[in-house]
Amino acid sequence: MDPGGAQLTAKSLIDRLRPDYLLLTGICYGLREGEQQLGDILVCTQLRGIDHKKIVEPTPGTAVEISRGERVAPSVTLLDRCQTARLTKGTPKVHFGPMLSGSVLLNSPTARQELIDAHPDAIGGEMEAVGVYAAAAKKKVDWIVVKSVCDWGMGKNDDWHESASRNAAEFVRDVLLNGGLDQPPLRSA
Repeated sequence: MDPGGAQLTAKSLIDRLRPDYLLLTGICYGLREGEQQLGDILVCTQLRGIDHKKIVEPTPGTAVEISRGERVAPSVTLLDRCQTARLTKGTPKVHFGPMLSGSVLLNSPTARQELIDAHPDAIGGEMEAVGVYAAAAKKKVDWIVVKSVCDWGMGKNDDWHESASRNAAEFVRDVLLNGGLDQPPLRSA
């Protein structure tokens, strides 16, 4: 629940299980209502931390935010396996693109629009991935984020939580059943 919670949980999991791969799945907000539907799957091609920023006032009364958060790519192997997953045609659709990660629960049309303006290519956002990435990177574990749209970052309710969670988990299950992760990744010395 706190900003470091996902990182501490992921670190503990990695220390205990020593996995080759870490796939973060769950729910997220979508940023492309015209292209996405509730329940669609979002696969991260770049993770952008949105909490770390610098705020300056170039002129009195005018504040400007400068993003200083991480911009990192997930595992090439995991991204490839997600791109070749064998899903039944139709719904849910799978969208690939940059995802935002921050510790604030987004439920504001104004703040949502500010994120879209600052990150016009982003497909969605969520709250845990930066912490999971930090733990995985430190331990040299391949990682990726696969989540499903449960809302649009405004007018929140729980109506789509169960369906979206199931869609994301079924997608990850399909990736695993394809057998592409049976071999551990190659590590450079």
